[in-house]
Amino acid sequence: MIIFDADAKLIFFSKQMQEFNKSVPASMELGISFKDYIRTCVDSGLMPRLKGQEDDWIADRLKRFNSPEGPIEVKRHDDLWLMIEYVKLENGFNVIFATDITEFKKSQKNLVESMEHAEIANRTKTEFLANMSHELRTPLNSVIGFSELLLYGVGGDMGSERAIEYLTDINRSGRHLLRLISDILDISKIEADEMDLDEEPVSLQALSDECLRMTEDQGMRAGVHIELAGKIPAHQLYADPIRLKQIILNLMTNAIKFSHPEHTVGLAWLIDDQSLILEVRDTGIGMTEASIAVALEPFGQIADSLTRDHEGAGLGLPICRRLAELHGAQLKIESKKDVGTTVRVTFPPERTIPAERTFSAKSSVHG
Repeated sequence: MIIFDADAKLIFFSKQMQEFNKSVPASMELGISFKDYIRTCVDSGLMPRLKGQEDDWIADRLKRFNSPEGPIEVKRHDDLWLMIEYVKLENGFNVIFATDITEFKKSQKNLVESMEHAEIANRTKTEFLANMSHELRTPLNSVIGFSELLLYGVGGDMGSERAIEYLTDINRSGRHLLRLISDILDISKIEADEMDLDEEPVSLQALSDECLRMTEDQGMRAGVHIELAGKIPAHQLYADPIRLKQIILNLMTNAIKFSHPEHTVGLAWLIDDQSLILEVRDTGIGMTEASIAVALEPFGQIADSLTRDHEGAGLGLPICRRLAELHGAQLKIESKKDVGTTVRVTFPPERTIPAERTFSAKSSVHG
């Protein structure tokens, strides 16, 4: 609280107000006029956000001082929020009350941000569900349509070329549906903190060979070359082999999907300061920084002109990141529009089993 007499001279400064204004001692000198008081506060830099508007702000305060209009909120240079109220007494004295509302403003800001995040999440999930209805209906229509044709004998004998073609489409659509449903179940499990790891030493060579074989057909259909880039370290990785394979396959299928024909997708394992690094690199359509942030969020599939034509629920990268984090690893994406994308998963050193320990273990087993 501050009190000014009928001549607008300062006659009282409460201890709490002294604490608020301790950085501007000149403002607390008894006898100072109200106009000089607020000018001193402004000139001291107490409210730097007024730069270029100082005179207007002072004029507004003088007006409120002479004709109070209700409380106002002020944010100072130290991020302190004050609610200022001017009260004019019958004897001509003016009393100014300042209430610290910093915590209230923080809560208000947090509430607004939470509401914004909730709105974004709700909108994102709505868009995701709309996309999923398309993703699920398309293969289902294929399964139902081609199976009905076979049932009615349109495809000829089951061994005929057309029947085999129909069965191939049914199989491919069924597998696509299974992947979609599995991804949804996995991300739900991870988000609910119900995903457990079954860990053991994993051979990088055997795992990589298996993943290359499993993505070979997709690469051939897309006209994309798949290669093992560089020599694989003899080290082993202590991890869940099923979830580790899931990470690699998701990254590779994603890279193939967004690569141009005749381009290459490379899988590599690197060693950096005892940490094993999984790297999947492509020379495809690439992403912007903003697109990367969206792509890493569950249900945040990027919906622009480059990705609308590619099937998928947009859960691959979020699942990879979550599975990496369950292993204590970090997933990072480097990408440039129309140049390509590199995804690196860096596992902590304690998960690396050096080659000499691997060899020692094998020797002891075989005598």
